Amino acid sequence: MLQIKITDSAKLDLVEVGQYTEHRWGERQRDKYLGDIDACLISLAEEPNLGRGRSELRTGCFSYSVGKHVIFFTHDSETLYVLAVLHERMDFERHL
Repeated sequence: MLQIKITDSAKLDLVEVGQYTEHRWGERQRDKYLGDIDACLISLAEEPNLGRGRSELRTGCFSYSVGKHVIFFTHDSETLYVLAVLHERMDFERHL
């Protein structure tokens, strides 16, 4: 399993996802949704080939959808680098 490193930018994305989810649907849903994202990160660390290649956005970039969000990441032989967690309707090119 790869180590997971979340960039500062992706950490801010997760904070925003949590805040929005809590404001809109409450603490319980926030905890569930962030837990789902966390479970996906663990799955990607175990099998990074689950991600879809996104070289049109950035060389070596992959994405994986969870709920209404998309996790963007790169990886090497030891580490999964989480670049961003963006809402599916966002302009990915602009935010990566």
